Amino acid sequence: MADSFFAYARECVAAQLAYIEKERARFRKAAETPGDRVALAALNLHPLTAAEIEARLRQLDQMEADAERTHGSWSAGTRAGWLLSRDMTDRPLASAGLRSYRYRGAFGFVMIGALDHADALQEAARSIDGEPDRARLDVWDPAALVYVRAFAAAEAPE
Repeated sequence: MADSFFAYARECVAAQLAYIEKERARFRKAAETPGDRVALAALNLHPLTAAEIEARLRQLDQMEADAERTHGSWSAGTRAGWLLSRDMTDRPLASAGLRSYRYRGAFGFVMIGALDHADALQEAARSIDGEPDRARLDVWDPAALVYVRAFAAAEAPE
C-alpha cells in the first residue's frame, strides 16, 4: 500500500498506463486482420471494422496523454479512494467542524475529534489511564493527507 497520496497517485497512473499499453497491443494485432471473426475472437474482441480499430487506437493515445497530463492534479474522488484504502487510524474521522486527532496509546490509537490541541488532550485524557503526553498527539494535515505531530519536538516536554 502506498505511504502517501502522491505515491498512490503514481501507482494509479502506472496501472492505467500498463492497461493502455496492453490494450494498444491487442488492437494493433486486431488491425492486422480486421473483420476476421476468428482472429478477433482470439483477442476477445467482437467483429470490428478497420475504422473502429483505428478509432480505438486514437482513443488509447488520448487516454495515455490524459493520464500523463493529469498526474498530480487529482480529483476529490481519487483522493477519497486513497483515503478509503487506508487503515482507519490513518485517515481523518472527525465530524464536520472538528479537527481530526489521534493519540498513540498503550494499545493503539485513540481517534479524537476536537476543536484544538488542548481540547484533543482533554479528550485523550478521558480515554486513557493517567495524564496524556503531548508528544503522543498527532493532528491530521489536510494538505499532506497524513497525520503529523501536533506539537513540535521543541514544544513537547521531555
